[in-house]
Amino acid sequence: MIEEVYPGYLNEYSGLKSTSELSNEEIDTYLNFANTYWSNDAQDVIAVPIEGIPYDEMFEGDKIGRRTFLYIKTDFVEKYRDKIIKALDPNDTMFFLFSKAENPNWEMQEELMEIMERYHLG
Repeated sequence: MIEEVYPGYLNEYSGLKSTSELSNEEIDTYLNFANTYWSNDAQDVIAVPIEGIPYDEMFEGDKIGRRTFLYIKTDFVEKYRDKIIKALDPNDTMFFLFSKAENPNWEMQEELMEIMERYHLG
């Protein structure tokens, strides 16, 4: 399906991976963008823990001024890898496509977003 939308996509993207094929670093990258985000309404960082995992086990933060910047704890993925994968993708139906460089072809990203959900992962 990806090849139909973007022939030659492997020139700009690594191969497609299932959730269980992701490295710990890739899972960490995904969680930091999917489970922590800036809320303009609240003017704060929102952190959403994975169901069944205590907030304090998943997140840590640095206080800068009056704000706390939250991120996934350093050892979190290693410690909870199987539980994370089961919570994120219980039916093994998610797939991930990471770009090789910072800014792949935007027009083709828009085409891919017609068939996939896009997370800007860094």
